[in-house]
Amino acid sequence: MMPARATWAVAVLAVLPCAALAQTSNFSGLGFIGGGGQAPISLALGTNADGSVVVGYGRNAIEQNEAFRWQGGTMIGLGFLGGAANPNPNSAAYAVSADGSVIVGVSSNAAGQVNEAFRWQGGTMTGLGFIGGGGPSPNSFAYATNADGSVVVGFSSNATGRTEAFRWQGGTMAGLGFIGGGGPSPQSSAQATNADGSVVVGSSSNPAGQTEAFRWQGGTMSGLGFIGGGGSSPFSEARGTNADGSVVVGLSSNAAGQPEAFRWQSGTMTGLGFIGGASNPNPGSQANATDASGSVVVGVASNPAGQFEAFRWTQATQIKSLSGLLTTAGVNLGSWQLVSAYGISGNGQFIVGEGIDPNGRTQAWLVRYVDAAPPATPGTPTTPETTTTPGATTTPIIAGMTTAASVQHSLDQLAQARRALAVHQHAFAAQLMGNSQPIGSGTEVGTFASAGSFQAGGHGRIAYGNGLTLLGGISYQESDVRHAEITSAATGALALRYVFGSLGSVSPYIEAGGWLTPDGDMRFERTYANGVGTAKGIGKTSGTLSYVYGRAGLALQANPGNEFAVAAEIGRETLRIKHYAEPLLGSNPFEASLASGTDSLNIVKARVQWTHAFSDRLDGTIYGAGAYGFDEQIKVAATVAGFGSMIGAEPKRASWVEYGARLGYRLTQNLKLDVFVDGLSGRSEIGTRLHAGAGVRWLF
Repeated sequence: MMPARATWAVAVLAVLPCAALAQTSNFSGLGFIGGGGQAPISLALGTNADGSVVVGYGRNAIEQNEAFRWQGGTMIGLGFLGGAANPNPNSAAYAVSADGSVIVGVSSNAAGQVNEAFRWQGGTMTGLGFIGGGGPSPNSFAYATNADGSVVVGFSSNATGRTEAFRWQGGTMAGLGFIGGGGPSPQSSAQATNADGSVVVGSSSNPAGQTEAFRWQGGTMSGLGFIGGGGSSPFSEARGTNADGSVVVGLSSNAAGQPEAFRWQSGTMTGLGFIGGASNPNPGSQANATDASGSVVVGVASNPAGQFEAFRWTQATQIKSLSGLLTTAGVNLGSWQLVSAYGISGNGQFIVGEGIDPNGRTQAWLVRYVDAAPPATPGTPTTPETTTTPGATTTPIIAGMTTAASVQHSLDQLAQARRALAVHQHAFAAQLMGNSQPIGSGTEVGTFASAGSFQAGGHGRIAYGNGLTLLGGISYQESDVRHAEITSAATGALALRYVFGSLGSVSPYIEAGGWLTPDGDMRFERTYANGVGTAKGIGKTSGTLSYVYGRAGLALQANPGNEFAVAAEIGRETLRIKHYAEPLLGSNPFEASLASGTDSLNIVKARVQWTHAFSDRLDGTIYGAGAYGFDEQIKVAATVAGFGSMIGAEPKRASWVEYGARLGYRLTQNLKLDVFVDGLSGRSEIGTRLHAGAGVRWLF
């Protein structure tokens, strides 16, 4: 069985280098089925409407060629017709429905017949049979399916043993015949179909015995001719069509007899040329697929050096090396070679194919290339990054080549950033909650401001004189941690403290309260591989942070100038994030749409503090707390372009320390000036932040 649909391109693998290449890259392709065994191979032959599902074939762990389905970074083998009873397991997947649920291809079967077309859905691979029983040596291939997977096309041996194009629907395989009867040795093959399955394209022998591209509709098969007459030995094959069947692409000999990619529309077949143009000493090209609109064509071509390269064609750019386009757009491919493009998503943005990785292995790949940014969604940046040539019209180009593992890491990174943002809010609440004030302070109000991350606000307390104290405050802040930022928010805090009667010099106390940062403006970023470089996704949203706690402790008045306090605290913190979507930019070719979500974390703390009066006017407080988070729930759910739905992994359990110090100077009987520092430190994913500031308090 020849798994890949190839005519002129059958020579591709023969000229590829076999030696391992020295340079490594961050881009690692789509991988292999079960690791691929001793000599892994994978080829991507088709993709669905949005590029999130890729199909093809590869070598599995026990060295069998097996059809695969790739989604969200996971490549699964689809098995074989007949399952374990198959005496010669071998399969390949060529096409997938728009939603990725139906896959078609070819597999050896349990009857020992070498090839039988299959349709796979819901985990089950079903053989489609043969035209009229298939004659003495039954053989069939399924090469394409329509948008909903209800129509399948390909070729099959018929009752007389001839190879004939078929169209399968509702359990029935019907032969489509041949162009004008097909000449003395009729044969035909269907290669593609349009969205509703009403148009089929492929190749057939014509009355003159030549292989000619055809377009079938309404029961009639029409030959499409050849580029410029096709030279002395004309041939052509149609290999792809667009959503409405009005555009056909494929391969034809041209007037000089050279194999050239073509695009057919409204009765006219136009050659797409060659990489490097007319000066190419090794001319050859083949179009394999087109997008839903018929405006983007992909395939394989030989370059001036005689090497095969994946190409991309549009009317504006003409035929270009896909590697060259990506490089020009800023994607560093390292030592990857993109050999052939076999499929393109319906939206024209995602291209799949085969390449040679840095280890010299044939490996499937997926890239994204967008000629212009789509209209911006409300609330997102409207100006895409551009490359400008003096005197030329500026055209936004967005291109990328990444891996599911790297995208997954970027979502894990987001989960860590959200947790870190929540944790560091405790340091901002320190001044509002009176963390650097003695337990037994009296009634006062104050204002403060701090830098490091900016914060400004007011705080105060009311001491009722019977052991009961109300304390709290409000502030405005702009803060950041690694990969996350609160760009603008207000925080309010309130707590009630009760100090019991003293037992000698010791006064037990209890406290309950919390703080709230409602609907703050937030910014999150994630980084992922783009070729051997990096890309960054940035999204803006709003969210609400809150924390409620209970605390019990002891205050020790060792002497009038010294107060020691210890306390244990338990609380629950919640972060609610609203849905947001990153803009598609040149710096973010695989943008993500993030679902709204609620993160929560239970926290226990052990606190100590010491206040010392240096003189009648000068005093200070130092404090520290060790914190531990448990029963944490963080779910970063995203839909990433080209990868579909993915979820970030929850970070490791959180632990951190909070600390701070205040030095106060009494300017008058009722006015005190403070300078202070508050900080929080944790593991690398939490990090360290210090906030230093000053404030004024009025004492009553």
